[in-house]
Amino acid sequence: MKNIKIGPKLIASFLFLAALTAFMGIYTIDSLKKVDQATNVMYEVGAVPLGVFVSMSEQVQELRVQAREWRLAKTQAKRDEILKKLDHINDEINKTVQEQIKTASAQGADALKKVEDLTDKYIAEIRSHAKSAKTFSSTGVNEDDFASSLVETGDKMTDAVAAAKEARVKKTSKLSDDASAEAQASVRAAIIILIVVVLLAVCLGIFLTISITSPLNVVVGSISKMEKGDMTVRSDLERGDELGILSKALDGLGSKLQSIFKNLHQSSNTLASSAEELSAISRQVAKAAEDSTTQSTTVASTTEEVSTNINAMASGAE
Repeated sequence: MKNIKIGPKLIASFLFLAALTAFMGIYTIDSLKKVDQATNVMYEVGAVPLGVFVSMSEQVQELRVQAREWRLAKTQAKRDEILKKLDHINDEINKTVQEQIKTASAQGADALKKVEDLTDKYIAEIRSHAKSAKTFSSTGVNEDDFASSLVETGDKMTDAVAAAKEARVKKTSKLSDDASAEAQASVRAAIIILIVVVLLAVCLGIFLTISITSPLNVVVGSISKMEKGDMTVRSDLERGDELGILSKALDGLGSKLQSIFKNLHQSSNTLASSAEELSAISRQVAKAAEDSTTQSTTVASTTEEVSTNINAMASGAE
């Protein structure tokens, strides 16, 4: 990681966090969609069919009511009309049963099939009884009672509808439990992913901070020592990123400054030596000038003495 440049490193880190956040969002959205689908399924497979079962129970009761009306009918035409109604109700029940079997559990499908068989048997027994019952009373009360098997079939038919309804309630309850479990699992997974993302973000932030500030502290320390006059300090960071380039540039600058100061020191020593030599020469010149002045003074004195002697000789000559 230390040889990766800081810019790409930061970009990669933020992209990684963005990818984790996107994954968390996608997972949460997908989980919510599953929960929503489970709710829809529960409504379509549970709530709606329960209303259908209520209608089916009413239809089964209507079968038994129409069977009683058949017994109380005063004419054959009325009985035939009631038989047609019974067939129509039975067809509606069978149609409903076939539709509900598609979304029913195994237990519910068996109960629904039993309802279909019992309603068919109930209609068959009524028609069988109708073939032998040909008498009518003036009061509308049929003198030919139904066989006990027909009454028993009717009771079983009612119980079968109740059993099918109970099976549907159990399936709806299971769907509700599954939806709740899915929702809870989604919440738990979202919390775990959130914690992981936060921890990764913190760790990644700490790592990036240390990877940037640590070499910066070395570079700043080197600059501070150079500021105080120590040109021998070197950061010596072996990195391939911008901080490594800065460190190498700073080390190069330190080397150049050290070389410049060394040359200046040598030049200063040379200049001092030259100045000392010049001073010695100046002293020699001054001494020579002083000797020359002394000699000039002696010559002038001698010349003056000669001039005096000449004047004396001239005066004597006169």
